[in-house]
This record gives sequence, C-alpha cells and structure tokens, in this order.
Amino acid sequence: MRLVHLKEALNYFLFAIFWLTVTLGVFFILTPTANAQTPAASLVSNALPQSPVHVRVNEPLITGAANHASFVQQISYANTLPLSAPKDLDRTMEGLAQIYSPDLGANFIGYGALVGTLNADFVNGVRKTAYTKGLDVVIYRLYSNPNYASQIAGAKFASADIQNAWQSDINNINGAGVQIKKQSYSIQKQSQWKALAKKGRKKRLHVISSAKTQTYLAPLDTRQKLAALDGDSTLVKHTKFWPLFGIASPKQQQLQPMTNKAMNHKALTLAALDILGASGGQSQDWVKSYMLTPRLNQCVNKARLNMEQCLAAGHFKYEDAFCVAQHELTEVGGCLQQSLL
Repeated sequence: MRLVHLKEALNYFLFAIFWLTVTLGVFFILTPTANAQTPAASLVSNALPQSPVHVRVNEPLITGAANHASFVQQISYANTLPLSAPKDLDRTMEGLAQIYSPDLGANFIGYGALVGTLNADFVNGVRKTAYTKGLDVVIYRLYSNPNYASQIAGAKFASADIQNAWQSDINNINGAGVQIKKQSYSIQKQSQWKALAKKGRKKRLHVISSAKTQTYLAPLDTRQKLAALDGDSTLVKHTKFWPLFGIASPKQQQLQPMTNKAMNHKALTLAALDILGASGGQSQDWVKSYMLTPRLNQCVNKARLNMEQCLAAGHFKYEDAFCVAQHELTEVGGCLQQSLL
C-alpha cells in the first residue's frame, strides 16, 4: 500500500516538473530579450497618444518651431531682397525686429526638438527604451535628468542633426548681415540716398524697443502642418517638414565640437518626450519653463540696446542699413552661436 502511494506521489511530482518546464519555456519564448527584434507596432503603442491637431497647434514645441519658421523666412528676405529704396530698409528692419523677442531661444529649441524627432535611429531608440524600461520610468528620467536623453540609442545622430540645423540658420543670419553691410556701403554712394536724412526715427526706435517684450505667433496654417506630421513615418515627415522652413533639407555644415551642450540636450530631451507623446497636455507648463534661455536673452537684449543707440546716433538714412547688419543680425548671430553651440 505504501508503495502505491509512493508511486502516485512520484507521478504527481514528475507531472508538476513537466508543467513547470513547459511554462518556463513559453515564458522565455514570449519575453523580449535585449537581442530580440521588438515588433514596431508594440513600440509605437508603448507611448501616450498625441493630442489632436486642433489642440496640438497650441503646444509649446509646435508653436516654437512654427515661430522659428516665420523667423527664418524674414532672414531669407533679408538675404535676398535688395535695398532699392528707403521703404525696403524700413521693411527689413521691422521684419527682423522679432529677433529681439524673449522667445527667440525657446523657438530655436522647439525647432531643434522637432528636428530630433525626424531621426529614425533616435525615434527607435526612445521607443525601445520605453518598451524595455517602462514608459513611466523613461518619462520620469527625462524630466529629472537633463542628460538622460543623450544616453539613449541614436541620440548622437539626432544631436548632430539638431546642431547642423541650428548652425545652418546661424550661418544664414550671419550671411544676411554680410549682405546688408555690403549694401550699406553701396547705397551711401547713390544720389537718392546720399543726402537723405532720417525720418520716422521715433517710430523705428519704438519698434526695436518694444520687441524685447513681444511674443509672436506663427500663422495657424504653419502650426497645423507641423501638428499634422505626427501620424507620418520619419521618411514622409522629412518631405513635409523642411519646406515649412524654406528648404528641402539643411545643407551639411562644417560642425565644430560643441562648447555648450546644455541647449542641445534640452532639445534632445524634448524630442524624446514628444516621441513618447509627453510634450503636451499637463506637461506644457513644464515644457515652456524648460525652453527658457535666460543667458541668450541677456546677450540678445544687449544687442538690442546697441541697435537703439546706433539708430539714434545716425544722421543719414543709409546708416540704418549698417545698424541692421551689425546689431540686428551679426551681433545676435554671435549670441546664438555662443549660447546654442
């Protein structure tokens, strides 16, 4: 009798071992490993849903990037339009006044963040990190550690894209400064400019002075187009994104090692949060605060004061062109170079 009970106990034990082995086998087969290929659909689903377009158009990254698109359009005008008459100079000066806005740096960062979301390697790296470590964990680390995003797979490629895009715009600002300075030397020799005294100086000084507190909002159409890119692949995004900034894609610039990585890391952090759907909604106040650039604003404000002094000191209209070139473009370009790169 005891022998029968022992046989039954042994059978139950072997049966239990068998099912434990099967269960563990299934577990290891279904559990993703570091080397396993994670389905793309799983990676995408492991993110918060983006806000609908009509909401997203007012989110900080979208408005910042759209405002930057309007700004680079003004730089393009300054780079290409000739100063044929005094009204051309006034139009250029007033159009460029937004360069003194306290939002200049935030707009660059919003633009840089969206550039980061175009890099497929970084997008995959962020999604895989969220998949393996947990969405909430990654979002918390992005909020609490400004260098965390730079450690994610693909970050170095996105960082280089951001740096290249910023350098391209700064080069265009400096190029516009060179172009207008050349024209300032040329127009002073022309009879229609030679003895033309300044008129409307107070109005122009007011435009420049008030720019320090002005915030600009890009047209709704530009913001809608940026917000609508969320559902597209990175390849399709490229074809729709860059034309909003007046280019097919940024030319590869001669990049130097960055002396100030903080702004680049800010853009990377915000890009990662945006990829995970965590840059809007209740995060908006934190994102807006994170995009502030007090040191850059201090430098730009100094350039604005120099611009006001330059306008006030001149006697002839053509001298305004030199002020625009030197203090509205070249000096601010230097501020951006020092602060962003």
